[in-house]
Amino acid sequence: MKQYFSFLLLLLLFSTFISSILSLSIHNIQQNEPATTTQTTVSFNNYSLVIQFPKSLCDNPKYGRKCDGLWKLELPNKFTVHGLWPNFGSNREPAGPGVKLDVHQLITKDKILANNLYNSWPDVYFDSKGKGGTVKQNLKQQAAWEFWGREWKKHGDLSGLSPEDYFRTTYSLYDDLENIYEDFKTNGLINMQGRINVNLASQRLEIILHGKPFIKCVTNKLNMELLAEIHIAYRRSDLMRLPHSDSKSRNHNCSSDIAYLRV
Repeated sequence: MKQYFSFLLLLLLFSTFISSILSLSIHNIQQNEPATTTQTTVSFNNYSLVIQFPKSLCDNPKYGRKCDGLWKLELPNKFTVHGLWPNFGSNREPAGPGVKLDVHQLITKDKILANNLYNSWPDVYFDSKGKGGTVKQNLKQQAAWEFWGREWKKHGDLSGLSPEDYFRTTYSLYDDLENIYEDFKTNGLINMQGRINVNLASQRLEIILHGKPFIKCVTNKLNMELLAEIHIAYRRSDLMRLPHSDSKSRNHNCSSDIAYLRV
């Protein structure tokens, strides 16, 4: 009988010892495991290419930023890129995977792409700080880099594209567009005072884009509504243009049908 109880005692001690070893091992494994992500991937089907009219935005300073007076005179009379945005609809945008953008590597790797981006995707709120020549050009490029970086962090990182593909795709979609401002002007949509009927503008855009976009207006300090942005939808799978989801009930957010689009 004593031998039996001794055997049970030894078995209990051995069991406790093994349990302690296993517990310690699991703890050590957990301590050395990489952090698991808690982000939820939300799918999307469409992109929005957002283009902006720089001189409208210069008349509507936001985020505490103003256009440099001389830079405003140099801004092109055309729509430029704001960004390519994944359209999550009513779903909340998830956190991006955190892919960092190395702008310097991007522009040195492909000089042609870099030049195209400088011409199509400037920072509207660039400030020359009273400088000229090479210094001004360097400041302008740096401002563009920072703008691209903000767009990548907020939208590109969620796009499912690598940084290089994101910027290449954005430029390609933009480059495929006509000069919309010139088209409006040629077709008599903009009067001498720079007024434009946004419904007529939307109808014209449907013809030239083969898809209904969404027009966004902003209001300046004089309470004038300015046509500032055009949002064009593309199907993610094949980049085919689509009617923009925001344009189903109304084709613009302006309070009236008349806005300003002037240089």
